[in-house]
Amino acid sequence: MLSLAPATAAVTAEDERTSTYSPPLGAVFSSPLDRNGGREILQQVYRSIYASPKGSTIRLVVWNFADPAITTALIAAEKRGVHVQVVTAESTKNKQWYRIRDALSKNTSDRSFAVRCHNACRTDRFVMHAKIFLFSKAGKRRHVSMFGSTNLTKAAGNRQWNDQTTTANKGLYDFFVETFKEYAADRPVSDGGEVYDNGRYQVVLFPVPETNPIAEALEKVKCHPPKGSGVKGRTVVRIAIAGWFDEFGLNIARQVRRLWDNGCDLRIVTTLAGRKINRVLKQRYGRGRVPIRQVTIDKDGDRIPEYYMHMKSIAVDGHYDGDPRAHMLFTGSPNWSGEARSSDEVWVTVRDARQLVKDYIRFTDRMFSGPFAHGRIQNMHRPLTGAARFHGYYELS
Repeated sequence: MLSLAPATAAVTAEDERTSTYSPPLGAVFSSPLDRNGGREILQQVYRSIYASPKGSTIRLVVWNFADPAITTALIAAEKRGVHVQVVTAESTKNKQWYRIRDALSKNTSDRSFAVRCHNACRTDRFVMHAKIFLFSKAGKRRHVSMFGSTNLTKAAGNRQWNDQTTTANKGLYDFFVETFKEYAADRPVSDGGEVYDNGRYQVVLFPVPETNPIAEALEKVKCHPPKGSGVKGRTVVRIAIAGWFDEFGLNIARQVRRLWDNGCDLRIVTTLAGRKINRVLKQRYGRGRVPIRQVTIDKDGDRIPEYYMHMKSIAVDGHYDGDPRAHMLFTGSPNWSGEARSSDEVWVTVRDARQLVKDYIRFTDRMFSGPFAHGRIQNMHRPLTGAARFHGYYELS
């Protein structure tokens, strides 16, 4: 039976107000079916806010901001001397946004501020849709970066399946800080497609008008190790993608189809996939239909699920870019669509990510085999609009 009990307090007042908590590195996932109301990721952000000492800086860039506990924690942090900086999309209009906006400055030259972008932030394209949470210090950790699919909303916990990866890599953190400053400035500084790479982490900043980094990544996957390599078994690929549409998504679907026909151990979970996408994945040629499940719960039968999978990730364990023993994680904010291609998005690659890949494979398999995974994918030739968006169902923008 589906249980959506309200989240309970997972930390004591003493924990919240001291530096005894340090955010754990690695992956954290949330499910609306969990007993604590799916707040694992939100709780990590919440505790990191309380663990940020006076004089440190919290920078949050996020498409939507609407969680009361996070708002209260940020206001308390600013009052005790933490520099709190928040950037959201222009569409953010709710009680919690107005609370944080009124508590902080509207001037980005101040140490603490809360502002909204007009359309996209650092480009003249569609919309700002990134989710990056930065802490200069949280507990004993410095240079903390959190990224993934999670918005700072109650719905991120009690309605969505989400992921978040936490790192303490100074090079990555410094790059995200400079990117955050460009978001906060809210003026076009790029045509898109910038890439940061420090060997372990690669970040592609959308928009990507001339490229398709997701399809390009999948093109480097091979399903079997080279002969004589001493490696056995097929490459494992696990995909979790909330929205998958149009020509941008179709190029990715063709790569996925290739991997399945070539023998990869492949599973996909999604929320919505367009007709062209389904046509490619469900053809009976080659190995037959690609294993794909829709992870949603539509309690009232109105075709707008109240609970839905919201991740945008790929985990690869096997042969990638010439390495038969690769462990590659790809995660971030973009859905696989033309709208995402034209938006401010963040797509992160983590190399040599053995434990991360293991965790993402396990969580994706859990969704794929769960009681709310459906073999029949809802066909859509375009994203939901109107009432569906106002109901908070599908966050494509």
